[in-house]
Formats: sequence, structure tokens, C-alpha cells
Amino acid sequence: MLTRLYARIPNARIVLIGMPFKTGSGINRDENTDLDIYYQYKRNAIKEIGRAYGYPYIDLRELCGWNRLNATTYLIDTIHPNAAGGKRIAEVMIGFYKTIYNK
Repeated sequence: MLTRLYARIPNARIVLIGMPFKTGSGINRDENTDLDIYYQYKRNAIKEIGRAYGYPYIDLRELCGWNRLNATTYLIDTIHPNAAGGKRIAEVMIGFYKTIYNK
């Protein structure tokens, strides 16, 4: 996908973004579910691609500050952000972009 993007837009500035926190899908929210582990594999893969190709990586899981204690403030369900979650993602992304593009 990245190869095709560069073929189409050679001057593209690419930033890779990892998925934010999600709560567990089981009854006991403190358990790691298969979906939690799957999401972490995907985050790690995106981060490694960034490292291999020199792309900046925004780790929303780490930078948004969401966790099991405050997830209901930011999520409309167990995965998708609500308005407050969307605002927090935007704040993180804008802050990150400013650090890499305003030099």
C-alpha cells in the first residue's frame, strides 16, 4: 500500500498511526482477550513498518491516556471513540504533527 501511495504521490509525507486503547470484550474487563492481543500485534507491526521505512509513528494507545479506569469517558462502546475520544485523538495527532513538521 505504501509503495502504491508513493508511486501516485511521490512527495507524500506519511505518518503511521497505531490504534488507541480498547476495553476487553469479555465480562471481566481486566482480562486480556484474543482481540486485545490481536490489536497489540497490529500495533507492533505498524510500528515496525515505520521503523523499517523511517516513517513517524503515532502510538495512540500510549499517547491518548485512556485506560480501563477512564475508558467510558472516551469510548462510545468498547472500541469506538465518542466525541471526547475523537477530540483527544485530534489533540494527540496535532501535537505530534507540530513536533515533526514545525522544525
